[in-house]
Amino acid sequence: MRRDSDKFGNFYIHASSLNTFSDCEMRWASQNINQIGKKCEDEKASAGSNLKLVGAFFGTAGHLGLELMLEEKQQTGEWDFQRAYKHAVDRFEEDCEKAGNLLSWDRVTNKFDVAAEQLKRVLKVAAIQYVPKVTPVLIEQELQCDWNQHVDTEDTRLAGFILRGRTDGIMQEGDDVGCWIDDWKFGNKCGNYRGQVGAYKILTASNYDVDINGGRIIWIRRGGITIEQKKLIRINYDFDACINMATNGANRIAERVVEYEKTKDIEVFGKNPDSKFCTKKTCPAWGSSQCNAWIQETSEDQEEEAVLWAS
Repeated sequence: MRRDSDKFGNFYIHASSLNTFSDCEMRWASQNINQIGKKCEDEKASAGSNLKLVGAFFGTAGHLGLELMLEEKQQTGEWDFQRAYKHAVDRFEEDCEKAGNLLSWDRVTNKFDVAAEQLKRVLKVAAIQYVPKVTPVLIEQELQCDWNQHVDTEDTRLAGFILRGRTDGIMQEGDDVGCWIDDWKFGNKCGNYRGQVGAYKILTASNYDVDINGGRIIWIRRGGITIEQKKLIRINYDFDACINMATNGANRIAERVVEYEKTKDIEVFGKNPDSKFCTKKTCPAWGSSQCNAWIQETSEDQEEEAVLWAS
């Protein structure tokens, strides 16, 4: 039944999915529960709308380039922008080729040459405004913790749930004594990632003895190439609020999954037709038999705006 479970039946709650769950439980379920997601995917594929968003591929490539520069700095004290850029572009091209006709470009990135230039611009910003100012402590760590043990409860509903996430970077900066949990974003828009950052704090504390100052989003915007590239933006979050949001979100996910396993009732997952992601391109459940919360066809402008937020 579970999309991402191991041979022992443990269910993985992904840190990056917490914000999705708080926005729309049904969209989360269509991405994380196998029986629901598979049905949505099959229906969308047969309708020719199971698309791959270019923004997601761009983000993966941007992460790879920044990761390589930071790893080089950690090992040698120097970094090679051109090498990082080449690896990023190669990865982007590879992902686009695999997607084939399912690749969906958007109004900010409408072809490969534009994407290549955008990658050069965002990675150059990273190489100038971020990499020289931070000291890498941990880079791209896959972490997990037993959720039942973390919340220290005997509630059997939480047994078998594992919180999992991949932190982008644990960094020291300037004269700061402790470290920052940095999450890198390369989208055209930047949403609220408090739940995700809170989960990364929980995961880091469960696996490493590291003094953490706080969590922040490092946003380098993917913008049009006819305008000046925006500077890097650091968005600092209140850690207590982030941890509370992550804890509440993970608990609610566990409760919903247990209830669904017991009843097989799709209605246990709430639906949010007012979500900006309630469109056929950004929600696997939209227009499928699994969800009828959507009321009418979204306009092209609404679709495009949702795609930019989703990436």
